[in-house]
Amino acid sequence: MSMEAIGIIEKAEAESRAQKAAAEQRAKELTAQAEKDGQALLTQTRAQAAEERKRLLQTAEERAQTRCETLRADAAKQREALAREAQEHMSAAVARIVGKVVKQ
Repeated sequence: MSMEAIGIIEKAEAESRAQKAAAEQRAKELTAQAEKDGQALLTQTRAQAAEERKRLLQTAEERAQTRCETLRADAAKQREALAREAQEHMSAAVARIVGKVVKQ
């Protein structure tokens, strides 16, 4: 083999090693960027999930408050109705008790 051919082969091998090193470096850079992008997306997703959780909790608390107010209003109406009914029967009950006591 001539010296010129050996020089061409050595040059080609050196270029090949340089291209391989550049490709490996690019692969490392792409991997690092993908990891960085993945971490950023994870952070963003966690923040969005936290905001959604807050929103859902607020909605649930508002609905619970509304339901509680409705139940209190219903209980107050029932209490008033029972009090009126008891008052209506009070005179008859007192008369009946007095009548039984007087008979004895």
